[in-house]
Amino acid sequence: MVLLCLIGLAILPACQNTDDVMKPGESDAQTLYAVYVPDSIFVDNPIELNGEMLEREWGGPLDADLPFHQIRVSGENGEGDVGTPAYVAMKCIYTDSDIYFLIRWTDPGPTVFDEPLVYVGPDYDPELEDCSFSLIDPANWFHLTDVQEDKLVVQFDIPDVEGASAGRRDVWEWLAARGDVPFRTYNDDEDPRFPKRGFPGYLEDAIYDPAFGQFFDPGTSVWRRNYSVDSFVPTFVYRESNDPFFEPPDGDECRNGFGGECRQNNGLPFYFLWREDPNANVDHFAECDTTNFFPVSALNDEGFDRIPGTDGDEPRYWRTFDLVSSYWYTYPEGSRADVRGKAVWVDGVWTLEVGRPLRTGDTANDLAIQGLTGETIDFTLQVYNASEDEFKGSGPQVLHLAGPRVTGNRRPGEES
Repeated sequence: MVLLCLIGLAILPACQNTDDVMKPGESDAQTLYAVYVPDSIFVDNPIELNGEMLEREWGGPLDADLPFHQIRVSGENGEGDVGTPAYVAMKCIYTDSDIYFLIRWTDPGPTVFDEPLVYVGPDYDPELEDCSFSLIDPANWFHLTDVQEDKLVVQFDIPDVEGASAGRRDVWEWLAARGDVPFRTYNDDEDPRFPKRGFPGYLEDAIYDPAFGQFFDPGTSVWRRNYSVDSFVPTFVYRESNDPFFEPPDGDECRNGFGGECRQNNGLPFYFLWREDPNANVDHFAECDTTNFFPVSALNDEGFDRIPGTDGDEPRYWRTFDLVSSYWYTYPEGSRADVRGKAVWVDGVWTLEVGRPLRTGDTANDLAIQGLTGETIDFTLQVYNASEDEFKGSGPQVLHLAGPRVTGNRRPGEES
């Protein structure tokens, strides 16, 4: 119980009042208008999917007055947690080939851990022994299932087609711990050294079918489980000897799997354990892995020592209550990797930027957006705050592809 209390305090930083951040707007309460931006204009103002709401992307040169669409979410009708209604703010832009969403919602604190593995054995003492079996003793590891990551889910209705179940939905899931770390460029034809859309992570791409339930699109995910079915001892922890990008033999000429610059652990914090090749023969965690390269501990009166992705302690020996990710990461494959995005939490607000081609080529599992002015698509969304079960959900919404939007005497991107 002590451990759970420590963890519970740790995942919630000092709370602040964010009630005034998201307010109902004056636009149609159920319609999100997507603005068309020609490629000739968009090429000079690309949306970088990095979770930063820059003016040149979502306003300014594109459209100085592009408003947010405010979506009311609550736990009404017995769905999710019952509480005070909240609002999710959205904008949408589409081009000849892609569609982009900006989504913002309030959250008192970011929960970027998901069911971490916790070392509950004694602190490692190098003066007592060379290696410690306690580091891999199953009795000294605990699976903290009470800690769940933040999540946002958008579900788009797929038009009925002959031979398929009616009522299918294209489901996009943003997961704070399992898909938000950066991995690669948005399109394969971009310069991997200077991608216009940055280095986004991925959203899980799934489909809901009334006859079969929800299942993921074909392919593989960015995350894999980091423990076995019969033990919560981590399968892997970071090792320099297993990192092909730690002092690579090619030096500055080294390139990762998509042509980008080689960086230690592929540029990720060591908590997000990277595998460039998921099939490579990599050593498992052993009793002589006495160095914790990314020490995140729950044993702190003010919360975690730090959260993944932030600067902090240097590598040190293992201590009681150190955390290890329940997952390791690699490149996703197939249709499951079609939706790219990244979110950043600042001052009580998540800002998520999402992009996907209008048509992915996977007609069996993905919504095909035609990109025609006047096209409409029904959708809903749900926000999960550190929970897999309780959420705030919206009523039915409509995405309306509205064509170019005239602002004053100009169209988006034109000079006043």
